[in-house]
Amino acid sequence: MAARLSGKAVPEPYGGIARSQLWTEAMLNQRFPYIRWRTPLLVATFSGKGGLACRICIARHGLLGSNVDRLPRTQVEFEAHMREFHP
Repeated sequence: MAARLSGKAVPEPYGGIARSQLWTEAMLNQRFPYIRWRTPLLVATFSGKGGLACRICIARHGLLGSNVDRLPRTQVEFEAHMREFHP
């Protein structure tokens, strides 16, 4: 049974997957094939802090302003993150 909003079914991803279940990379590629999931996303705050965010991690966990300090700063650090967490 799909969730309803104004008489219309809520589109994926909100209507079909439990919030506690992690998205796999295959699920992300299937639902959003136009997004390059392994390409870093440059993120910056108004205070000038920033780094390279992982699109897969953002889809799974979101991104808070407090997390920006911990983002990889270089492409080498980002590639190490991809090797460690998304082999």
